[in-house]
Amino acid sequence: MPQSVKQSTVYSLQSTVSAWFKKGRFRVTLFGGTFPKASSFREGQCHPDLNHATFSNSDRGPLTVNRGLSRNFGYPRSGCAICLILLSFSIFIPFGKAEGEGIEHRTYIRHTPQGPVRANVLQIDLNDPRFYLKPTLAKEKISGLERISDMAGRLGAVAGINGTYFDFSGDPLGMLMIDGVMVSEPILNRTVFGITNEKDVLWRNLDFNARFVLKSIGLYLPIDGINRRRASKEETILYTRHYGERTGTKDHPYEIVVIQDHIFSLGQGNAYIPEEDGYVVSIGQHNDLPEERLRIWDEVELDVGLEGGWKEVVQAISGGPRLVKNGRVYITSGQEMIRGDIRLFRAPRSAIGVTSDHKLLLVGVDGRQKKSVGMTLYELASFLVELGAENAMNLDGGGSTTLFYNDLVINSPSDGVERPVSNGLFVFKSNRPFQ
Repeated sequence: MPQSVKQSTVYSLQSTVSAWFKKGRFRVTLFGGTFPKASSFREGQCHPDLNHATFSNSDRGPLTVNRGLSRNFGYPRSGCAICLILLSFSIFIPFGKAEGEGIEHRTYIRHTPQGPVRANVLQIDLNDPRFYLKPTLAKEKISGLERISDMAGRLGAVAGINGTYFDFSGDPLGMLMIDGVMVSEPILNRTVFGITNEKDVLWRNLDFNARFVLKSIGLYLPIDGINRRRASKEETILYTRHYGERTGTKDHPYEIVVIQDHIFSLGQGNAYIPEEDGYVVSIGQHNDLPEERLRIWDEVELDVGLEGGWKEVVQAISGGPRLVKNGRVYITSGQEMIRGDIRLFRAPRSAIGVTSDHKLLLVGVDGRQKKSVGMTLYELASFLVELGAENAMNLDGGGSTTLFYNDLVINSPSDGVERPVSNGLFVFKSNRPFQ
């Protein structure tokens, strides 16, 4: 581009922003505070503090500058990236538009020495009684894979993000609780996000300490896992209907079928799993269970090991590592045994956070592309602090990173297409108050 054109382009962009700012239709918020005075931002001059500025239009939504530098509102066009490069300094600008009361989408672009970074952020007001959250399994079962957009369409969700890690079969690797039922156990003391019916949010590193109580004989059996295959024949596994119609066990373990906290049937392997208010406890070998003392309709109890406020949690999803605690960067990769490539390298990222004023943040960072190189965990944590997160955690990322909103995938998946995943966290909107 000729130098004269470049100078004219930069001048025109600054003039447009300055004119709108002076008219009171344009607001500039710095990551370190607010813009000092309108008079300090003069036509044809770029204030040095704009290296880290947030631009938004107070009338009709955040500013978008297209290739012709005309005034436009809504989503950015390709010319925006060209304009940012021409400015010759690192600037982080969100573009986007509020979609009705209580939910907002913004796209952030930053030019760094490593290359451009693009992030999409959804902010949902949890104080609004119309919004509620719920994690979901692919195809409503363990060991399934489904695209986030398909899950959202099937459920009627207004927004969603991919969830926790999973293995090749789709089995979630970490805690999931759906409507008060733990369908996958916590692992490796990793961070868990939980929410109650009253929409109180909790964060905690959780271990798995579940037990099955046979009240009639006063016996407590530790449970080693939920809705998965045994790692050894000695393990005792809990199965819910999320696993399937039957346990599929082939080593003929002793299995107790429970409905409404009472023993419904006793048998040897591949038991039928009740659809509602029930589960199966598949007893591992070498367990001192006095089978002869068990009777149909004996009373039992399932204790999944949650304490304090976590007993009130009805929806929960894990990830890891923790990124923000009490408004500060707080990365727990080592404690949570996060894999080296996730810990050390720049990548596409997914994250969830909550602000001090109870706003939910769903963040999707594009990566492994020319238009966005991704973020390190430290950069992601710092970004969440800039967004106002009081607490936040990392979710599964890489090719799994998917952020859905308003019937569209709003990020750019690194595979070039949306990847089927095991689970996700979804936002629903209802005219009824949250129950």
